[in-house]
Amino acid sequence: MRMVRAIGIALMITLAPITAYACGTLAPAQQRELDRAELDALRKSVVRKVMTSDLIFVGTVSALQRPNLKTDQPGQVTFVVSETLKGSSCATIELPWMVEFVISCRPADMFGNVGFADKLSYIVYVTGGRITRSADTRRSGNSSSLSFAEERKIVLAASSKS
Repeated sequence: MRMVRAIGIALMITLAPITAYACGTLAPAQQRELDRAELDALRKSVVRKVMTSDLIFVGTVSALQRPNLKTDQPGQVTFVVSETLKGSSCATIELPWMVEFVISCRPADMFGNVGFADKLSYIVYVTGGRITRSADTRRSGNSSSLSFAEERKIVLAASSKS
């Protein structure tokens, strides 16, 4: 009886339909279509974010105080601004910030991420004094994500219309 039960369990485990998904496990043609759709979604996200942002700039973190996640106390981040893409220009700016982070296979899901490391350069979106997106300027992009250069170009084009 034990042998029959063991065989039954083994068969259930090996023959049961298991659905598992992972990033990038599609056939090449499907992956290209998914990447194209993802880039399109990101481009639209940039335009929407430009329309709702008061200030968009490129700057290097010069001082960083991390938020206290236990008490929801925001941190402070100071930037040396190298370029203002939308809004009033300034040489430096200090802003409160909270970590906002989504991990996903889809870059568009992570578009609103906010996080910083000292001495790195970011493109930063601000609405009502609150940072709503930050992204490292070192990224070169790939088949499903925007490079900094492409994002900057979209921001400049969209901000001239807003």
